[in-house]
Amino acid sequence: MLSPNFLISHVDEITLLFSNLETEILVSVTEHLADTLRATGEATLISSAANQVRILQEVRAMRSEIQRMAARANRSVFQKIRDFFTGAARKTLEPDNRIYKQLGMKTVDINTERMQQILRGGIERTLGSVHNLTGNAAVNAESRFNEILNTAYNKIVSGAFSRDKALSDAVDALARDGVKSFDYASGRSISLEAGVRRAVLTGANQTAAKITEESLKQMGASLVRTSAHIGARTHPDGDFKDHSKWQGKVFYWKEIDNGRVTNPLQSAQNNATMQETSERNPDVQSIGTIDLDKFKAVSDDITTNEVVITARQIEHIKARHPQDYERFAQHIPKILKEPDYILEDKNPNTAFILKEFTESGERFQMILRLKTSTDPSEWKNSIITFLRIGESRYDQYLRNKKILYSAK
Repeated sequence: MLSPNFLISHVDEITLLFSNLETEILVSVTEHLADTLRATGEATLISSAANQVRILQEVRAMRSEIQRMAARANRSVFQKIRDFFTGAARKTLEPDNRIYKQLGMKTVDINTERMQQILRGGIERTLGSVHNLTGNAAVNAESRFNEILNTAYNKIVSGAFSRDKALSDAVDALARDGVKSFDYASGRSISLEAGVRRAVLTGANQTAAKITEESLKQMGASLVRTSAHIGARTHPDGDFKDHSKWQGKVFYWKEIDNGRVTNPLQSAQNNATMQETSERNPDVQSIGTIDLDKFKAVSDDITTNEVVITARQIEHIKARHPQDYERFAQHIPKILKEPDYILEDKNPNTAFILKEFTESGERFQMILRLKTSTDPSEWKNSIITFLRIGESRYDQYLRNKKILYSAK
């Protein structure tokens, strides 16, 4: 399994390319928006055919400019993704090969045709996803240009806004919303940077999994041990959705008969060898403490006040909520120690925390999995997610969720 630290160190370099591309696109849209408004006579903003021609010219120029930017980013990312995926494949095989070598067995070679075929397939699929995201972002930028331009025109024509004020409002709207790209998996619009980060991480992990499967086939292995980490997902149904029940155990991957795969695993639960693991994830950092009295409403069985966050969850936060962790992580200890509200969460032994910093007007949401006596002894309270939220969502949570604790 690829460690979160390995993934973070490589994917950040790739997403930086598209963070810069997003900035370049915003600058291009803003410049063309300003050129269009400044070149247009206020008295004939809507009806003048000359103005419409001018707008079309700006749109074409902006489209070409953004397409060149996107193409340049796509060319630059090819080598980075290839190097990342190749390194990930080698990293995936290292632990098993180390054991095979100690036992005097033949190691698995990443350079075989089958392994290279898997690697190329993963790279190509991921590049395709990235190219789709940049293409969607370019289309969205053009759509936003037209939308904001029409809004600015309407403001100017109404006589209530000057051209400079309308332009200033348009630029603020662009800066606030950023450049979005359509995410086919969720059906929602997400930032270009977040979309690329998710696509690359998903591609790397899926490719690593296929590499592992191929190595198992080559070595005739039929048993695997799942990884274990603090803060594993729980589910009231208790089936495969409840990760905490089946992590750290040994399972049949495939049954082997004379080196030939015969029966795929149908039910992990039925074939499990109940072998627990007490290995602690090394990618864990202590990040604060909680006041146990404030969290008793969630559970009266909390066994520690220490709170940790894993590298895996940090990566999850960065992927889903870009820049929130980098900009606001310093607030986490105070949010834990002095929550404004603790709300009821859908998951057991889990706190839904809200905190407002009135000086800056910033509001935050945190999900905290609490460690109880039924959990492994080495676990601690663990942050599942953390993000900044707007005032309307903050108030909506207070209206719609059950308040378990309030500092007000």
